Amino acid sequence: MSTLLIALLLVSPTLSAQNTAEWKAQLKSADKQQQIGALHQLVILYQNINLDTALLYSYEALRLSQEVTDDSLVGVSHSRLSTSFYHLRQMDSLLVHAKAAEKIGARLTLNKMHAFSLKMQGIGYNYQGDFAKATESNQKALEVYQTMKDSVGIAATYSNLGRIYQKSAQYDEALRYFIKAEKLFEQSKDVNGQSITAAQIGDLFLDMEAPTKAISYLKKALELTSRDSLPIQYGDLLNSLGSIYHQEKVQLDSAQFCFMESLKLFEEVGDQQGVAISNNNLGNIYRDQKEWQKAFSHYHTSRHINLKNQWLPGLAENAKNLGIYHQLKEQQDSAIHYFLIAYDISEEIELAFREEAILESIYRYYKQNEQPAEALFYFEKLTALIEETKGEAVQKEIAALETKYETEKKALRIKSLELQSSLAQSKARALIIGLVSLMILFGLGIAGVFYRRRKEQQLFALKQKMHEQEKKELDQELTYKTKQLTSHALHMVQKNKVLQELKRGITDLVSVTADAQNKKAMRSLVRRIDFNIQSDEDWDTFKLYFEQTNQNFYQNLAKINKDLTGTELKLCSLIKLNLNIKETASVLNIEPTSVKTARHRLRKKLNLEQGQDLTSFIRQVA
Repeated sequence: MSTLLIALLLVSPTLSAQNTAEWKAQLKSADKQQQIGALHQLVILYQNINLDTALLYSYEALRLSQEVTDDSLVGVSHSRLSTSFYHLRQMDSLLVHAKAAEKIGARLTLNKMHAFSLKMQGIGYNYQGDFAKATESNQKALEVYQTMKDSVGIAATYSNLGRIYQKSAQYDEALRYFIKAEKLFEQSKDVNGQSITAAQIGDLFLDMEAPTKAISYLKKALELTSRDSLPIQYGDLLNSLGSIYHQEKVQLDSAQFCFMESLKLFEEVGDQQGVAISNNNLGNIYRDQKEWQKAFSHYHTSRHINLKNQWLPGLAENAKNLGIYHQLKEQQDSAIHYFLIAYDISEEIELAFREEAILESIYRYYKQNEQPAEALFYFEKLTALIEETKGEAVQKEIAALETKYETEKKALRIKSLELQSSLAQSKARALIIGLVSLMILFGLGIAGVFYRRRKEQQLFALKQKMHEQEKKELDQELTYKTKQLTSHALHMVQKNKVLQELKRGITDLVSVTADAQNKKAMRSLVRRIDFNIQSDEDWDTFKLYFEQTNQNFYQNLAKINKDLTGTELKLCSLIKLNLNIKETASVLNIEPTSVKTARHRLRKKLNLEQGQDLTSFIRQVA
């Protein structure tokens, strides 16, 4: 088979009813190669309208290709199977067939097949969370496409690399690759590529918490996508758009419409995973509208499909939503049942469980039901998640500051070297000309002095700027880290309070428990809690970190009113950190109404006039 035919079989054709009829007629041909070509084209068609049929045609094409012992056709058939399994979200099978196609493409020097199969492997690895292998596969594909000068292949690979960076939370790098892909698709007039990239940029902006931009790009993707010829892609876009409307609590009718339309499309083409996702999304809509029966029906339809196909990430998401459903209905036992399912599945598939509110609900449930061992276990999971989330944010901010500092430092260094080079060249010219004439030497000597002084002044100014920039960046980093330490201290204060509360509960249980073995286990838990509680005074630790950022703050407050209590000083500190009433209540372990009362008493002690803002006043205290 020619390389040109291989290339054509790896590119989606323009579909029509006439084409479809012709391809089906060719299935009856005595020429098996003609049958295989028709099967490949039908796979492309049915991947967009009926996945089960597409898979059947893919396997039949592979069987016939092996019969005629044409390795190039076998390779194309494996490539088609990899795309069929991609649409079915079966990544293990995708990788098996993509690797088989890669070997054939490399051996026969079929670059189009080789690059395509590498790109498909990158997609599979990225879906499984193996970012290193995903990046490696896409970089290899990119090298082949660049050698071929295949702009569409290059753009598609850029898009895949953007996805990898997005999933690893490197959003700036992801956006850079998506924009490169978008420009290449536009230059190539590849409408489907433009649609997919617009959808990916929209999804990226959602991760970057820019919902307005996300909606704009998803609408652009919908406009570029044909509902009839690409129903699965269209349905995925509707689900994404509906999810943003729902998440942002705007245009909820539009969110419901998007989910219902996507459900119809997925049911028509037999995309069971799409059906499960759309049902889960509709369950969320009806749950928020308190249409409990409809919500329950959609949730359990989704759960049944996920259970049948053992799609564990879908099961985890569905169980989480069912837990919230029962929690809103004040059915606490059922809510915890589903929350635990969601947590256990996430642990099983090593999917990061980042639902702080759910872990807190599980912890409080066990605490209220006097099950201290379980309560302590989930409390430790909760505090670990809080610390991990906070640590990731700190690392991202520090990395961003370091990158900015190093970039600007290099830029200033380059400018300095350019000036030094210019000065050296000027000196050399002055020396050569000076050999010609003493008068010229004298004149140029004087000119050189003035020139050198000017250059030295420029160098001095530049170095001064470098020092100022470096100092500014270091000050920013120090301020940031100090604020993070303050935040950490606040978390420790809350952690110790909860541990003390848990300890008291266990101690009370010890006094009423008759079983000696249980008493021994509970005393062991008390010792474990004691070990975790800080030995130093929490408030002193907090003040130590806080005063690194806000020197003389407490002394200046004492000048205003020396009779401020420890609690009032703590409240002043939290106001200074710009915590709102709800956050302050959480840290102080009191009700928001109590915070408002405390703020009112504080206003009086600080002698504030009526109408004078307490927060503004506290933030002005040096």
